[in-house]
Formats: sequence, structure tokens, C-alpha cells
Amino acid sequence: PAALEFLLLSRWRYRLDSAHLAEFFGAIGRIKRRRAILTQIRFVRYEAADDTERQKIGCLRTRNLPSPCQVSWSPGRSKHLPAGRASYIIGSRSFKRRSSGRRPGIEIPSESQSDSRPKVLVTRRQFQDQVDRLNKVAHTVVLDRPAPATPLELQAAAQGCTGIFAHITDAVDAAVMDAAGPGLKVIAEFGVGYDNIDVDAASERNIAVGNTPGVLTETAADFGFTMVQTTARRIAESERFVRRGDWQWFEPLDLLGVDINGSTLGIVGLGRIGSGVARRALASGMEVIYLTRSQPADDLGCERVGTLDELLERSDFVTLHCPLTPETNGLIGPAELKRMKPEAALINTARGPIVDTDALAEALRNGEIAYAALDVTDPEPIPADHPLLSMENVTIVPHIASATIGTRRKMSEMTVDNILAAVDGKLPPNCVNADRIDWG
Repeated sequence: PAALEFLLLSRWRYRLDSAHLAEFFGAIGRIKRRRAILTQIRFVRYEAADDTERQKIGCLRTRNLPSPCQVSWSPGRSKHLPAGRASYIIGSRSFKRRSSGRRPGIEIPSESQSDSRPKVLVTRRQFQDQVDRLNKVAHTVVLDRPAPATPLELQAAAQGCTGIFAHITDAVDAAVMDAAGPGLKVIAEFGVGYDNIDVDAASERNIAVGNTPGVLTETAADFGFTMVQTTARRIAESERFVRRGDWQWFEPLDLLGVDINGSTLGIVGLGRIGSGVARRALASGMEVIYLTRSQPADDLGCERVGTLDELLERSDFVTLHCPLTPETNGLIGPAELKRMKPEAALINTARGPIVDTDALAEALRNGEIAYAALDVTDPEPIPADHPLLSMENVTIVPHIASATIGTRRKMSEMTVDNILAAVDGKLPPNCVNADRIDWG
């Protein structure tokens, strides 16, 4: 239903078989604004399987909602759709927006802009000054609404795009790239990580993929170490204690935490952010050990360990700062959690799938580890009925490690820089697949 509502905002045509046509009209029946949707359907045309028979069945009437495989037509009579191995072409009326006012959720520039300038899709709400930068050179479509686009919506919105301003909530795969067409030159990710983009598929299609490295290092490191402190002193648990009205008097043995000074912090991934967390931990008197794929230029005097098992067994706090790759997917599972100290805490501000969420819940329930603090989950967002949300020894926040005004604004600016460069025929200044792109 959401995808059908989205189609109101574009010119479209689809070929469906009889079963999918039935689903199409059935879905309309579940939409409150179905009258408006029906008004936008321009025609339904039947085509036999061998293309020998073609029949324009007619224009839809909007008085009645069509039921599966039956529609009410403009001549004023009902016709059943022909059965058998056939397909149906469904198309929309051209949609013209009024000059004033905005349809909730999506902002669409005028038709004259879209005809004369390259199209850029911004998949979520963004800073208006950065959208204005894009509007100076491109016909910019902003999916300005709280919820991310579904895969079908993303494919529909991407049609004819030169650039896509993508977010972590967008699975930009080959289907999206093919829906955009051969004119797609750049997919610019709003963030450092880009595991939501199929970089191999983009490279095969000569599409540049950009990201925003460096900009969020200190902000994310601040947050990562904040999560260490939160687990050590049981901050979220204590806050809930007060809100429930359980704070009746001073209790000398209640809600006791642990000192971070003198504790051991194990860091998985000593890149920019991991190194930033290490600096903060060292300044707080912690011993820092780390595991990383390659030797960093400066490990700040921290101890590098040879195996994940060793890091887990020695650490009082384990914090994850590695990228999500096939090798790190499920890196922390049941066996790894059992190797941690029973009084240890696990912090994940990297990517949700690095940790087996169900195994983590089981480990916390059984006392295999003491605490967990998560900025990311798998799935994300975590379902409201997930067992982790009923546990006192868990802190979960909604992916906010980079969420400061200054950092998010700079990320937006860098993402736009990547798109503008590609629109101008140049590789993005931060291009993760530059060695695989050949624009002549």
C-alpha cells in the first residue's frame, strides 16, 4: 500500500500478470486514500501472451473500489479481466503539483526542472541549505518523511537519477541501480560505513560510490566512550529506577557500578574511531588492548593481542569498532560471549549484525556477561517486544553515535560535495571505488 501511494507522485507504467494485478487492486483496498489513487490510474490494457491480441480495456471509474480481477470502467459497465497467460499494462495520469503547498512526505520539483536538469534523489530528510545546493544544478527529489522508503519505493523514486543521496536505511542494490537506469553516476552515502550499498554492482555499472570519512571520528569516539561509562555506572538502569518511583531513600549498597580507572578495555578495530576511544580510555586510567586487521601507524602504546578469544577473556569492557564485512558478520556469537568475564560489558556502536542479538539476550539472561550497551541492533530498529528491551542490564539507543548538529551537517555537506562532483563529470572527492571507475 505504501508503494502505491508513492506512485501517485510520478508518471509510471507497469506490466503485471493476472495474479499480480489482483494483488495490485487488493492492496488499493487497504489504503485510506484509495479514491485519489484510483483517480491517478489512467488505463489498463490487456495483452495476450503471444502479443497477437491487444485490447485497451478502459479507464477506471472511481465510484467503487475494484475487487481482485474485476474493475468498474468508464463506459459504465463491469468487465472481468481475461484469464490465462496474459499480461496487463497499467499506467498513470501525468501528475502536476499545485504551485503552493506540499503533499505530506515527498517534495517534488516542477516538471520543467526535471526535464532540463539531472535528477538527484535524497532518500531522507536533510538540511535544507544542502538540498538548496543540489537544487542549483539538479532536479532534486527529497523523500521528506519519517519512515525510510521500501525497496519498491526506492526503485520507483530512483528512476532516471544521475545521483542518489543514500542513508544507512536504504538497501541500494543492483535492482535500484537498474531502476535508475544507465544515467546513474554516483551513490553518495551519508556516513562512513557503506555496507548498505552493493559496491561490486555499482562498480560493474561504472557508478561511483562516495562516503564521508573522518568527519565523525571525534563525535563517534566521544559517544563510544560515553557508552563505556554508561555501562560501568549503570546510568540508564539508574535513570529508570528513579522514573519508576523506586528511589525512596539513600541505599549504600544499591545500583553499585565498577570503576573504569584500572579496568581493561578491549577494542575490536583500532581505526580512526577505535583509536579515538583508546585515547579517552587511556586518559581515564584504563589499560587498553586491541585486535585489528593491520598494524596502525600509532597504537598509542596499547597492547595488540593475537586473537579475539584472548581479547574477550582479558577485557572488563569490550567495545566494537570494526566494519561490517562477511568476516565480521556474527563475530560475537554464543561461543564468544561465553569467553567473556561474567562481570564484563559489551558495547556495540559499529553495526548491528556484528553481534548475534538473540545470543546476546541469552548471555545476559544467564549471567554470562553483566551488561550490554548498543547504539546499533540487528534488526534495526529492534522490535518493541524483543527480550533485550525488558532487561535492566541493557542500554539501547537509536543509532545516534554521530548525532550532533555540527557532525551531521558536515556529513550532509560532504555527501552533497560527492554528488556535485559527479554531476560535473568528476570523481567524488571521497570515492570508495575510484580504482574501478572509468568515465573516460
